[in-house]
Amino acid sequence: MGSLSGSFTGLIAYGVAHMDGRAGLAAWRWIFILEGLVTVAFASLIIWILPNSPSDSRWLSDDEKELLSSICSSGGASPHVAFRKEYLYAAFKDVNVWMVGMMGVGTVLPLYGFSYTLPTILTQLGYTAETAQLMTVPIYAVSAVTTLAVAWISDRIRRRAPAIMICFTIAFVGLLTESNNTAGRGKRAMSSALELTMANISAAIGTNIFLGREAPNYPTGFGISFFTVGLGIVLAGLLW
Repeated sequence: MGSLSGSFTGLIAYGVAHMDGRAGLAAWRWIFILEGLVTVAFASLIIWILPNSPSDSRWLSDDEKELLSSICSSGGASPHVAFRKEYLYAAFKDVNVWMVGMMGVGTVLPLYGFSYTLPTILTQLGYTAETAQLMTVPIYAVSAVTTLAVAWISDRIRRRAPAIMICFTIAFVGLLTESNNTAGRGKRAMSSALELTMANISAAIGTNIFLGREAPNYPTGFGISFFTVGLGIVLAGLLW
């Protein structure tokens, strides 16, 4: 969904750029107003649309409701697990958790770094700000389709590592031109928290590695992105 929303964001930014001065407001203010209104509107509707459980769903068949309920009761969807230090220690001592976390870094760091800097890079290549926003749309549109296709294929072959390695490899080439297998509910919860923490920290790093003074080659930004994506390929291979 992030890729799909990214493609719409580029279109919206392109359109809103032509609203500069309307009602005495700058274009950047209109972006917050319009996207905020859509968010609030959908948030109001979701209260009535989103069911509390599979059994309350209006669009699932009886067989589908029964299947999802059995998955939940068997532990496929884990209930609340009380915090215990043993779970945290087990997650910290598991090398696989750190490997998956670093794979998340390899995904999120270059993603945020390149995504937030892409319009600036295009502008520095000589395109206007409006055109630069519009040129980001095909990138996100293709990635949205690719995400759905890769998810479907990996589900069909019941393997994640090959798909991850291929996607990391594509990301590596593109720069040139969550693990759920942890045993135990408590440890799995701590592992997911640790992996997501690493990925979110890398997002903050990624938005600050494409330095304006290093334009147009951005050695720091691309260098760090190359390293993390390459590391993701290696780790995915080790976890295969």
